[in-house]
Amino acid sequence: MNSQANSNLNPGATTRATLRENTTDDLAPFIKPPVLQFEIGSMRNFVYLIILGNSQNGEPGARPDVLPNNLGEAIVIDPQKDLRPLQSACAQYGVKITEIWLTHSHHDHIAGVPALLDADPSIRLRAHQKDAHRLPEAAKKRLTIWNFGAPSSEVGDPHGGCLEFKMGDLNIQVIHTPGHSAGAVSYLVSQAQSQAQSQTQSQAQPQTQSQAQPNDSPPESYLISGDTLFIRDCGRTDLETGSNEDMFKSLQTYKKLTPINAVLLPGHHYARECFSQFSDELKASPPLLCNNIEELQNLP
Repeated sequence: MNSQANSNLNPGATTRATLRENTTDDLAPFIKPPVLQFEIGSMRNFVYLIILGNSQNGEPGARPDVLPNNLGEAIVIDPQKDLRPLQSACAQYGVKITEIWLTHSHHDHIAGVPALLDADPSIRLRAHQKDAHRLPEAAKKRLTIWNFGAPSSEVGDPHGGCLEFKMGDLNIQVIHTPGHSAGAVSYLVSQAQSQAQSQTQSQAQPQTQSQAQPNDSPPESYLISGDTLFIRDCGRTDLETGSNEDMFKSLQTYKKLTPINAVLLPGHHYARECFSQFSDELKASPPLLCNNIEELQNLP
């Protein structure tokens, strides 16, 4: 399991260059609206921008009436102290950050929260109740808790948390995935299929396996896992509120809830790649291959 030590934040350099789509070169950040990935800071944090609407260039979820000046909405996940890459991307895609979602509240994942909240009193902050204690007092006053309710045996979630809702043209699942931290959550984002698309697909002739070319289309599901699940690894469990038992249960939850064609988007750039196919992780990730807690805690 990953045991990289925490260190002081030192935001890295950034560029104002126009972002270009990338879904194939896994050594570079994943850039495919509605999901944009940024590596920021000395701890190689990944920060995510979720594009909900864009009235300027017709990106998914365009809703020109949402905000003044024809701006669309965007969600930032785990903002770092250096906000310039996010500001540049928002300008490029014609969106405004309206929500901050946290995967957990370790300092390297909340460094950009105070500046964003100070800059705009309308921005909403969301996180799990069990990770609220690490937030600055001013942020706690702005916090909206994810309301998970009772455990759902139907989806096999052992932690009492799997929210499902729609924002813009996106389906969102917020999944409670403790182990690295008691209030850790993961975000499963997928494109909502329009009625017209569903009708077209139902009328289309099925392809044979030789005709189907899944790599010709961008992936439709994205798992933003924070520090619970990394590429071929999982988060450390020896920090405050960490737990091997919770981590093992969260790994089983991932296997039950994550579509096999989803893209794994972790919280840090610890592996060679920036992103990975979940189907590959199921075959090659030692934590996901563990059959019990003992095997997990014995991993190097």
